[in-house]
Amino acid sequence: MLSANTATILSAFTYRPDAERAVWCIPFVGIIWNDELPEVRELIRIPEEDNVQIFRMFDIRSRLWKAETLSREDEQLWSTIRSQVPNWALFSRERISAEEMRAQQEAELESAKAFEEFFADADEVTISEKDGVQAWSATFNLKKHDPVGPSKAWWQRLLKRVFRH
Repeated sequence: MLSANTATILSAFTYRPDAERAVWCIPFVGIIWNDELPEVRELIRIPEEDNVQIFRMFDIRSRLWKAETLSREDEQLWSTIRSQVPNWALFSRERISAEEMRAQQEAELESAKAFEEFFADADEVTISEKDGVQAWSATFNLKKHDPVGPSKAWWQRLLKRVFRH
């Protein structure tokens, strides 16, 4: 269940047929529309517990698009938040077109490639998951010499790939 303040914020995000589609990469991967979430500077003011619930909702929706079976817990979360904010635009896109599904799959593939490239140069990588939200941690030895390495730094390659869309 979301806090009353977060539910009020999300209630303002109602479906617009002319909303622009974008790709979101962190903390979930997929397509979203600009009528579904506040801008990042407002989103970071939402309590962390609510943010986790919001991002879980996007993960659940992407699994619904793929006709995956949801856990009882995910079904309960979906129903609870839907009852709190029934007009939230996220619920207006429970089904998507074939073209949108291709865009979702491409976003997932490109993101996987970007993270693989990002982690390729890491000295240590830790990935954990809780409630459908992943957390990554990577340690890089910036003093390590790589005479045969790529011409661009890892962060330049990552940013080029992530922000290409």
